[in-house]
Amino acid sequence: MVSASPTPSASPTPTALSDEELLELIPESARLENFGSSVNFARFFLQLYPELFSESGDTGVLFELLAGDNCGFCDNALQNMEETRNAGAYSVGSEFEFADSVPEGGLGDDGFWYVGDEFSLSPATTFGPDGTEVDSAAAATGKVRTRLLFSNGHWTIDEIDFDFEQSA
Repeated sequence: MVSASPTPSASPTPTALSDEELLELIPESARLENFGSSVNFARFFLQLYPELFSESGDTGVLFELLAGDNCGFCDNALQNMEETRNAGAYSVGSEFEFADSVPEGGLGDDGFWYVGDEFSLSPATTFGPDGTEVDSAAAATGKVRTRLLFSNGHWTIDEIDFDFEQSA
């Protein structure tokens, strides 16, 4: 994931985006109801995660809009984002990359789409309000299983489960 650093300049106060405008931020390759699009959407959603904790980025509104009511991972991520911001902290890293292997899954009998995908996660460092390092997390690899629902013309994440590989 490529992150751009904002340039210092005076800018108008941002206005809230409508749900339709937020949904337009989803890549076109992740907007259809088919397996390829479900894979692209799951990857897009996971790549929003590190921005929740960045110093300047704010994907919280979009992340929350795309999170389903049952998504415990999503609820925890949003709660952790709020706690991090309240502490004046921010993180760098925890960016997802996906393996070249073919994801597994498809449409289940229950109406949900399932995606199993191999990933690697970059190391992360958390900084406090004064810029000192307060925590870190090592790089990780594993498999992520995502349950998605296509409804009202767009995807939502119903649940995400991670299986992290044990390091030797």
